[in-house]
Amino acid sequence: MPSGFDRTTPIIDLGANSQPLRWGSRRWLLWPVHAFKLLIPAPRNRALNLFQRAVLDLCRAGMRWPEQISARLELPTDLVDFLLDQLRDIDLLDQAASPTERALRLLAEEDEPPEIEEVAWVFVDGLSGRLWRRLRRGELPVTDCADLPDQQHSVRLRRGTIGNPRFDNARYLWPDGRAPVVLRPSARDIIKAARSHRRRAMAFRQEWEKANPDVLDPNLLARQGVRVLSPVGEPTFITVCLFAPDDAGQRSWMVTDPCGLGVSDLLRPTINDLAQQDQQGMRRLIERLTGEAWQVDETELAQVLDDAARAAGERVRLRLGEAVDLLPVEALRHLAGAEEALAHAHAGGPGMARALDDAYGKAHTALETVLGWLVGLYPDPELLAALTPDPEHNADLCMNVAVILGFETTEETRRLLRVSRAVVKGALLDGNRSLPGRLTAALLATRLHHPYPLAGLGRDCPWALALMARFQQLRNRGQHFSERPPNLAEASADQDRLFDLLRALVGVGPAGAPAPAAVGAAGLDLLLRIRAQAEQRVRNQYSGSDERPQLHTRLIEMETTAITLAKLTEAGAASADILGGRLRDFVVAAAIAFEALLDEIDQVAAPAGGEPPDHALGEDKDRNAAHITAVAAALGFALDDHGALPAALTHAQVERVRRAAAGGGETLSARMVALLLAAGADPRHPVRAVATACPDFLLLVARLVKARGHADLVMIEPTEALALHERLIADVRLVLDALDEATAGA
Repeated sequence: MPSGFDRTTPIIDLGANSQPLRWGSRRWLLWPVHAFKLLIPAPRNRALNLFQRAVLDLCRAGMRWPEQISARLELPTDLVDFLLDQLRDIDLLDQAASPTERALRLLAEEDEPPEIEEVAWVFVDGLSGRLWRRLRRGELPVTDCADLPDQQHSVRLRRGTIGNPRFDNARYLWPDGRAPVVLRPSARDIIKAARSHRRRAMAFRQEWEKANPDVLDPNLLARQGVRVLSPVGEPTFITVCLFAPDDAGQRSWMVTDPCGLGVSDLLRPTINDLAQQDQQGMRRLIERLTGEAWQVDETELAQVLDDAARAAGERVRLRLGEAVDLLPVEALRHLAGAEEALAHAHAGGPGMARALDDAYGKAHTALETVLGWLVGLYPDPELLAALTPDPEHNADLCMNVAVILGFETTEETRRLLRVSRAVVKGALLDGNRSLPGRLTAALLATRLHHPYPLAGLGRDCPWALALMARFQQLRNRGQHFSERPPNLAEASADQDRLFDLLRALVGVGPAGAPAPAAVGAAGLDLLLRIRAQAEQRVRNQYSGSDERPQLHTRLIEMETTAITLAKLTEAGAASADILGGRLRDFVVAAAIAFEALLDEIDQVAAPAGGEPPDHALGEDKDRNAAHITAVAAALGFALDDHGALPAALTHAQVERVRRAAAGGGETLSARMVALLLAAGADPRHPVRAVATACPDFLLLVARLVKARGHADLVMIEPTEALALHERLIADVRLVLDALDEATAGA
């Protein structure tokens, strides 16, 4: 350590506090500074106020009439009359408005520099070498301390008052050998520091009504000067506090102002530098600090989620009325999940966008379940006779049926009904869960079976098909990577119309519609703590992700769901439905994060790209799989034990792959195949760098695609998902490093 700073260096406490916030978990630090002693003019009580002095000066200059003084000072005449009378009463003006001998003597005394001076201090940071923008008047209060056994870098401080002492452990921050040269501050720098101190003190007074900071007028220093007594700074430690607010809405650590002016950013840049460079144990200190502040009890979390699910289920029963007894139980469960997600969105906060996407996804699954229930009531293969392999022909047929039934039709509706005969057959006979296949089967069934529940829906809710098309579109957007933000008001209105549709479908009239629920304070606090943990984990584990905002956000969402799943799995107190729902949330969030990662790869490839290449994929899935596998092997990606890539990846729909290659987004498997084939035709494509850095990347993507499944079907267990999460972290790091190298090389 540099000379001057050791365990005998005096420690001063200038009253560090967290006002107006309440601090939760906290760590005290001893900050090294070089204190420079000053002599400054002592403020004195003025005999005259500003208006009296101005009027008296004008009278001395020969202006004696109130109208003249009023025009010169731009003050009302009656106010000038009052000031003149006041100055006469205290024997500073005679009856002719001329200054008296007493007035001239008083003016001369005020213009002279004060004979009394007082001590003040400024501080130069011992770590950064910068002059702090603070000025301390009076002597420095040295605090008592005691050594801690076997702890070279900590000391026990005595704070508070003699009658009410407080004892805290504090950690030394030692300047290293590379500490900057400390220069004696100039008078100009000291005046600037005094001005900044005054601004911060005034702001602190507004933040906290009890604040009464000791403020020096910097203009006094500018007019009458300041003298620096210390040729060199005196080594000193000042107590500051690093803390996490006792409010989960604040998702970051804070640091107190060293001069007792509440919370400020004066020292935050230096702490950030120490943490990023992993010096003096600052990174670990911050992790431990925030870990304590954002601690979440697993049993309490399970109880909060259980209460939220129960409340959402009750709201569904109120909104459906008698329809609750007619609709399938599985659909009610998905509707409750949508209600719960919408309640989280109404609570606001950084997770609102993800909550809205979840609400649309679960409402869409509820629609799929209800239509599957309808198809199951009349599983008639005869309706397949009217269909062909051509989706356009089938869309025309279904649109005509919809018009006959009284439904409003749009281009989005037609897009929803563009399905092949095989898709509808799968919905009828093979348990295919897709909304388009089940809706097409239900529409055609209305022509063969009378009465059929869907037949009357066109009369009561002509907008029903348009709403289903909207849910399909928003579900696809929300369950895959997209930059379009959701809308809370529209989501609430869509949810209301969905309940109207379901009641009309089973012939039940209007039911209660309670106001949108919000998450309780305790539940919101837990969710915010988990979100804060996720944000910190992303900052620590995914270096450089903050330079890619979309990916950064998706990684935070993935880590939020991973933390929730891990805590519920460890606690073992959550119900199967709640655990399954959180498992599904994690798999979806992880898939979306990887889609965002592939989008980053595509953006790096775009400048060197051009027109998307012809991928030479056809209708033969086996030939497509062989071609994709050959390209992957040529690039250096690892294959499975059978020398191939999993079907979850190679059987991506050709149309989806082509749309992904043209920049149209699409599913994780389609995006991956499009990038893979583009890399096979481009020797500079960044996917080649990914293959070198992470050969197992394609196998991991395939596993994630398979685990995702469809709707609420998740093909993975919680413990497997947590193990998969660890692999995802490692691969994202490797891919980001490879992208940085590819970008630097370009």
